[in-house]
Amino acid sequence: DLPVRLPVDLIDKIRSRSTLVELVEGTAYARAGSPTRDFAVVVSGSIRVYRTEAGGREITLYKVGPGECCLLNVLGLLSGQPSPADAVCESDVTALAVPGATFRSWVRSDDDLSTFVFGLISRRVTAMMGLVEDVAFRRLDERLARFLLARSDGGRTGVLTMTHEVIAGELGTAREVVSRQLKALERKGAVGLGWGRIEIKDVRLLEDITH
Repeated sequence: DLPVRLPVDLIDKIRSRSTLVELVEGTAYARAGSPTRDFAVVVSGSIRVYRTEAGGREITLYKVGPGECCLLNVLGLLSGQPSPADAVCESDVTALAVPGATFRSWVRSDDDLSTFVFGLISRRVTAMMGLVEDVAFRRLDERLARFLLARSDGGRTGVLTMTHEVIAGELGTAREVVSRQLKALERKGAVGLGWGRIEIKDVRLLEDITH
């Protein structure tokens, strides 16, 4: 996923007209089908944006971190359409919120902000096309190996603290499928499994799976 951080001068402009919002971990920042009222920039923490299918299975579209804003938030404000996805705080989040009407007037009058907004749309859409390609054309074991390597900084972190359900939500599959794939990796000696933890044991083997 590509960073989409706002330039410092634009953050200063936003800060001058914004309200500081503090949200605790687990708070829903947006719900699918709900209207978008404010433009927000994350100051600290992380927001996960995801879709949920009728059967309850989730897939992460992208995450919004410090200095970043949400593509769907921007599109909702510009189009007037409700949010097509959910967003939840992965940690305690502090954000700067600007009224939607103010944001829309800025986009019309501020060339730097409008350039940033269209660049944001381009980068996020490109990243989500990559996600669609992964889901449609890559094997799940390959996607899982890539995920484990990315989350462990190429294996340097050593141990990941996360549940199979969380990984399933990131990859857009079922928890049971992730559990089977992880068990297969454990039998090969690539990982070690414990309660809510995954130990990276053989980085080379995980890398081989991704090729």
